[in-house]
Amino acid sequence: MGETRWDEALVEPVCEASLIAAGGVLYFSNPASTKRERMTVRASRDEGATWVERVLHAGPAAYSSLATVGKRDLGCLYECGEQGPYERIVFARFARKWLRGE
Repeated sequence: MGETRWDEALVEPVCEASLIAAGGVLYFSNPASTKRERMTVRASRDEGATWVERVLHAGPAAYSSLATVGKRDLGCLYECGEQGPYERIVFARFARKWLRGE
């Protein structure tokens, strides 16, 4: 394991994020803002040096949890809403390729 460092690219409003590794890629989810909003998933093929990202929900959002779903997909269970981040719990399933921009 390498040196621990602060990554300015991973903005966090002090909210539970999720990080998993699958197929040599790191996947990260969190509300990518200084507030609990903008639920985002990211992928890194270079051990976190750089990230590509996709927004799952632009509005209020909170805790998230990532999981692999089969061989090609990921799932993200997260809190979100229109007025506040705790209105509902959503499960989003998406292809790893979509997240990586392939």
